[in-house]
Amino acid sequence: KQWYQRRVAITAGIITITGYQANAEQARDAIMKIVAELEERISDTVEIDSRVHARLIGQHGKRIRKIMDKFGVDIKFSGGETGNTVTIEGNEENVEDCKEHLLELAEEYMDAVLERLEFQAEMSQYSRPEPQPGFFVRDAPWQQAPQPQVAPDTSDMSAFPDLGSNTTAPSHSVSGSWGGNKRWR
Repeated sequence: KQWYQRRVAITAGIITITGYQANAEQARDAIMKIVAELEERISDTVEIDSRVHARLIGQHGKRIRKIMDKFGVDIKFSGGETGNTVTIEGNEENVEDCKEHLLELAEEYMDAVLERLEFQAEMSQYSRPEPQPGFFVRDAPWQQAPQPQVAPDTSDMSAFPDLGSNTTAPSHSVSGSWGGNKRWR
């Protein structure tokens, strides 16, 4: 193939092959084979529910690449109006076989999706209901409008009975954890 790349020139849709006659004819035949394969390619679309696209594609595209290699086709998932359009390109027989295979897989995967939705709907009846208010407290302190805060009158000693007297606090003897007595006044 590298030999062909060096001795094949394409200008304005004309392919010029230079080299020995046998090699040039071999290159021409290989090019004509590729052209014939490209002319046989068709494109077909199929509608597959977008909920199963991820399963068809597989992790990192492994599953869809395996399908494309198996059938020798190119598969493209497009959004379209509904987001369900899948385009398959290749020769006619392979496209039809691949289309049937994809529809079978999609049906199988869709059954699994529907089973899961049914299971979730069934389990939702056992889930906790939304919390309902149990009771209502009327005229609670936190519901009342805040009262303006007023500084206490320090000239009136009756508001502070302990601050105005000269009484001594009783002394208590406390034994510390390291021994010895400590006096607190």
